[in-house]
Amino acid sequence: MHYRPDIDGLRAVAILPVVVYHAGLPGLPGGYLGVDIFFVISGYLIAGIIAREMAEGRFSLLDFYERRVRRIVPALMAMLAVSTALAFWLLLPHELRDFAFQLRGALLFASNFTLADRLGYFAPAAEVQPLLHTWSLAVEEQFYIIFPLLLLLLMRRRGSATVPIAALLVLSLGAALIAGFLGGDEAFFMPWYRVWELMVGALLAIAAPAAPIGRLAERAGMLGLGLILFALLAPLGTLPLPGAAAVAPVLGAALVIWSGSAAQTRTARLLSLPPFVWVGLISYALYLWHWPILVFWPMLQQAPLAPWQVGAAIALSVGLATLSLHLIERPFRRRRLASRRAVLFSGAGVGVLALVAMSLLADWSDGLPERFTGRAAAALAAKEAWEKSHARLCLRRSDGIAAAEPAEVPSLACRIGPADAALSFVLWGDSHAAALHPAVEAAAQKAGRAGLALTRSACWPLGSFPDLPTRDPAGCDRFNDTVLAFLRDSGIETVILVAKWRSLREGRAAVADDVAALRDAGFRLVLVRDVPFYETDVASLAARRGLMGRPPPARVPLQAFEEQIAVEQHMLGLIDPDAIAVTVDPTSVLCAGGACRRMLGPTPIYADDDHMSPAGALWLAPLFDPVFAPPQAQAAAGQ
Repeated sequence: MHYRPDIDGLRAVAILPVVVYHAGLPGLPGGYLGVDIFFVISGYLIAGIIAREMAEGRFSLLDFYERRVRRIVPALMAMLAVSTALAFWLLLPHELRDFAFQLRGALLFASNFTLADRLGYFAPAAEVQPLLHTWSLAVEEQFYIIFPLLLLLLMRRRGSATVPIAALLVLSLGAALIAGFLGGDEAFFMPWYRVWELMVGALLAIAAPAAPIGRLAERAGMLGLGLILFALLAPLGTLPLPGAAAVAPVLGAALVIWSGSAAQTRTARLLSLPPFVWVGLISYALYLWHWPILVFWPMLQQAPLAPWQVGAAIALSVGLATLSLHLIERPFRRRRLASRRAVLFSGAGVGVLALVAMSLLADWSDGLPERFTGRAAAALAAKEAWEKSHARLCLRRSDGIAAAEPAEVPSLACRIGPADAALSFVLWGDSHAAALHPAVEAAAQKAGRAGLALTRSACWPLGSFPDLPTRDPAGCDRFNDTVLAFLRDSGIETVILVAKWRSLREGRAAVADDVAALRDAGFRLVLVRDVPFYETDVASLAARRGLMGRPPPARVPLQAFEEQIAVEQHMLGLIDPDAIAVTVDPTSVLCAGGACRRMLGPTPIYADDDHMSPAGALWLAPLFDPVFAPPQAQAAAGQ
């Protein structure tokens, strides 16, 4: 296929929005859709190369795979090697274990599967996954491995692959649309939901006639570029991926490619301008390097990137991508390095084995916790104490409770307080309630009161909140219905309600109604206000600061949480004050003196950004003493 500079320009249109979106810059809410443009380009180029070589009788699978290795592997290995070195320096043990798992996925061209396997409410956040972006490379690499074999088979048996490829496109697009509307993050990564985008490009290469010179090509190119810009600029986040949200950029990319196939349209000339072509030439390396830089830089400084640093990170990514093009990609592709196939494959094999060995070391050493000593070790211990806590175990019982009969709840739920005391209260709420479990446990033991922990992740207590981002709305509803049915005939006196109330921007009136209904049913209600939550994981921040010999995280002015407090205050304002017997406010202790503390000596109060560590929860235990005080003491205290 003859070289088309406009396709390199289209690569620039694909990569720049991705970088802008990953950097958190405003203006391109659909920037992530640049990856879908890349898929169309790859399908077009690869199918065109294979079809032409087959037609000329000179196609060789071995030659094809060698060219793919030269194009992809050296630059990828360089990025993985640098990322691995930084990971062993900066990542916490559990993060390093997760990195090792993803590293093996990237080396096996399967990181889309490994990333899909790690999704979930408590999964590592994207900002500490340096190889998150390799999912799209894996999809393309799987295409490079399978598509030539498929095309060979179809061409030899049928003489033409057009109809089967079109059928594959339709089936994949249909499945993607269905999976997108049904929900589920796993579908985002799966190749069978993305193959239609590659097949659009493939059909362009093997079946579409060349664009005629004239108005049709001009209009097609302009329409295609317009569809791409619409997808990048419009807030399409409400449309599901994969599928519906990708239709506009994929169709736009196809029109741009087709319109420039035989005619130098205005769109093709625009994309062939040197700046666009240059960015397109470094687009692969820019994609490789930009995300690890955006992940590791904030770790190094233990703070989010300032606006000027975001710009510097992008500039550094461009610089590394330029070096990669000239020092790695072109020398390998032009056979100035590893000119013989055996040297290339053996060198790639050695590199893969070395990185696999590093990943296994991270696994077998349990993330090398020996790297952390002193304050760093204390911070890690606080995080691990939450991960391994009894309260986290109790969260996992919620599925069983949701599926149980009300009478079975006491045997399934975790018990709080003395074993020989009668049940008199429940702790009901989401994971924030579970995080405060140690505080309630300590106060209950002190008062000789017993109760049950009824907690479920991302599940607000009381009623149903369909407009909120709950992981499993149906499961949450079943859980709350079971709890309510149990309470009616349980003899329970006190209900302690804890949740991430500040997320309730919708459904506030429903909370007030449900609280009033519980009060009218005779329950004594305790409402626990939420703790301040931070932009960063406090325990991880403290551990990394300790690792680098820096002081622990400082206090944060209470004014920084004004918006959080205002949202919660508005919700509380809708509740009848007489419906609440006791209000527990952790902020009164955490932020005493107008500054919110994150540490108790060397120990973090938080296990992450918004869940208390067990040590932090125990520090708040005295706040729950009024909850379990005898009636006469409550009356004397005005409760």
